[in-house]
Amino acid sequence: MEVSEIMQRDVTVVSPQASLRDASDMMHSCDVRHLPVVESGQVVGVISDRDLRCYLSELFLGESETTPAAVRKTLTVRQVMQAKPITLEPESDIQEAIDCMLEFKIGAVLVTDTEARLRGVVSYEDVIRVARDLLPV
Repeated sequence: MEVSEIMQRDVTVVSPQASLRDASDMMHSCDVRHLPVVESGQVVGVISDRDLRCYLSELFLGESETTPAAVRKTLTVRQVMQAKPITLEPESDIQEAIDCMLEFKIGAVLVTDTEARLRGVVSYEDVIRVARDLLPV
């Protein structure tokens, strides 16, 4: 089975210039854990809720003596994102997606074409849904 058969095609993306607060709000409102970072139509990174938690807990929830409020508000997605995300092509086998998630301990793999344009996202939830549907009732 190809990843194109199970990937989510309607994907919320974020700009690298967006604030961390905006990215967090997008994740919350769209109920997602990963946001592909897209610039000029190409994937340039990915930011996860895990990435944000590391920064938000200190930067937005606590008051840090070394990080003034004005600085905390200007931090962008580009400063936190994973700049070299794991990607697969739509024709890749689901097994490759599973192997990537296990090897790199990530919850989703971006699906891109040969020109780094986003085509979808395959998450562990997508894989679990397929596995559930294959189980005998």
